[in-house]
Amino acid sequence: SAYSVDLITGQATLVKDNLLGTTENARLNSFGYNAKDNYIWGTRTNTNELVRIGSDWSATTFPIPGLPTDASFFVGDFDLNGIMYLYNGSGTSTQIYRVDLNPTSPTYLTLLPSLTTSAGYSIFDWAFNPIDGNLYAMGSGGNFQLLRFSTSTGAVTQVGTVSGGGIQAAGEIPMGAAYMDNEGSLYLASNATGRIFKIATTQTGNLTATLFSTGPTSDNNDGARCPLAPLVVNPPGAVKDSISTPQGIAVDIPLLTN
Repeated sequence: SAYSVDLITGQATLVKDNLLGTTENARLNSFGYNAKDNYIWGTRTNTNELVRIGSDWSATTFPIPGLPTDASFFVGDFDLNGIMYLYNGSGTSTQIYRVDLNPTSPTYLTLLPSLTTSAGYSIFDWAFNPIDGNLYAMGSGGNFQLLRFSTSTGAVTQVGTVSGGGIQAAGEIPMGAAYMDNEGSLYLASNATGRIFKIATTQTGNLTATLFSTGPTSDNNDGARCPLAPLVVNPPGAVKDSISTPQGIAVDIPLLTN
């Protein structure tokens, strides 16, 4: 099932039940937003297929030759060039799979050479930072390590231990959905509690989390959003839509309020 989640309020709205319309290999994961075609893409369990989700929540499947059918991908996102990065997140895998999903590319819908990364941390999702071009994830082994993955080499860096906002409270791990905004701030949604934590400007090495909002709980969740889109909190609202003024008298009229 697909839900639209307002990260600011945590409000979740069911937009479509059973995206594929079948019960066979119906579990989807590893979702990411492709800025090159404005579709959401994910993986289909036990197949080599990627699933493209349209704005009307229709789903189209695409087999990718060479993509493993038994990798159990649940970590995925895109860079700004339309390359999708997939990882099974188990902590033992050393391969980051890359698929070219740029419609203008001569290698569209093909598997690119994989990147080699270091095993050791289980992760459940990552998000692409448009500021520094890296992928960020939270290690889920109970040590709350913020991890940075290079999209060029696959090398992983332990940025440090994240604390604050209650993120280290019992039951917050795993965090199966990760999102990024245009300022490089990472949002992590806890499966068990639904709490959404924000780590601002990850490219600066910030390790302080804040509780941002509370969304739905799930035993199997994932998320995607456009990393170029700002997250606007408390947008300005109109004080008065219309007003009349005395002729020939200058007045100050408040139009917006924060």
